[in-house]
This record gives sequence, C-alpha cells and structure tokens, in this order.
Amino acid sequence: MTRSPAGRHPQHRGVRYGLAAAVFAFLAPVVAANRAACADASIASGSPRRAASGADSARVLVSIAGGVQWVDLPSFDQPDESIGARSRVAFGAALRVRRWLEPHAELAFAYLGGSDSLDAELAALGTTRVSLGTLVQLQAGARLRWARAGRWQPFANVAAGVARLRLEAGSVADEKDTDAVWSAGAGTELWLHHHFMLRAEGLYVGQAAHQGTRAHAVLQLATVYSFDHL
Repeated sequence: MTRSPAGRHPQHRGVRYGLAAAVFAFLAPVVAANRAACADASIASGSPRRAASGADSARVLVSIAGGVQWVDLPSFDQPDESIGARSRVAFGAALRVRRWLEPHAELAFAYLGGSDSLDAELAALGTTRVSLGTLVQLQAGARLRWARAGRWQPFANVAAGVARLRLEAGSVADEKDTDAVWSAGAGTELWLHHHFMLRAEGLYVGQAAHQGTRAHAVLQLATVYSFDHL
C-alpha cells in the first residue's frame, strides 16, 4: 500500500482536509454573525471601538444591589402572619463565558426587623439590646440571555443555595436555622458604558423551612462593573 512522504495514507489526508473544510464551513457564518452583532452594538452605543455590551469574550462582573424582599416567614409577634416586605442588599460576582451564558454567585441580606413585645421585655430586664432578625441567602446559578448583543439585554435567572435565618432578642431568644433555597426570575440590563451596567430583576425564592416551603419575592436594582476582556 502506497504512503505519502510523511508516512500517512493519502486517503487519511483527504479525510483531514474534508473535516477542516466542514469545520470552516460551520464556523464562518458563526464568526460573521458575531462580528455583525458586535458592530450593531457599537453603533447603538456610539462607540466604534467596542460593543457597549462587552459580551464578545469572557468577562468578570461584580455587582451591588438594593431592593425589597417579601419574606414569607412567621413574624415575631404573630406567627400566623408573614414578616412581609423588608429591605434587602446583595453582592454578586459573575463570569460571562458566552454571550448567552453567565454563571454567577450572590450573597444577599434581608433585614427582618424585630418584635415590640420582646423589646419591651428586654427593657424590663434592664438591657439596651433589641430584638432583630436577619435572613442571609447564598446562591449560585446562571443567567441566560439572547445570543444577540445590544445595550438592552433581557435575561432569565435560575439559582440554588442555602439560607441562614437568625432571630435574636438578647437573653430571651436566639434562634438559628439553615435551609435550602432556590430561585427563578427574569430581568433586563442596560449597558451605560463599556464597564458599567444597570440590572433590574424580579425573583421568586423558595425556602425549605421547618414550617414547610416558604415563598419569597424579590425586586432589586443592581449596579454592575465589568472588568476588561480576559
């Protein structure tokens, strides 16, 4: 059987050429579409140098968010009623590995307030401490977007993790619980600059508490800083 000067069968070389041609035929329209999307985003942002969304390669994003969380946990004084709307702050980090895919992690704090009756009891005991509650939520998940870049980018979000609930009232009460949590929601992002973006989103958060599954709701607005391309 004849061999090529390199010691390989000529038909194998033909197969390699065929595979290379097939890969090129597949990638060419993808690359062209990517360049066109980046050009459209650049025109929309008024920046011919880079797309405003900065989504054409892997990027690291950090964020801080503030908002409101409806806390579906029993209140201090009336266990039959939910705690209700409380302020929330969240810190996040993400890695945008694809234009459409962004794994992320978020650490959020919801401040639950306290109990007037417990505060009165603490005052009678001669202490200045008051009752308070905090719901700490740590989740990891992914945001999914449209593949096309632009200044406005709608997205869906799914995540799961743990929640740490602490209810404290001096020497009268000190309760700590750790539960599984999960969330799903959607929102939109507005790129203001190559490095800065605003994100608005709404989330459903489920918590597997001792009283059964509790359903929270979150509305928050985040400021996001995007590092340069990796």
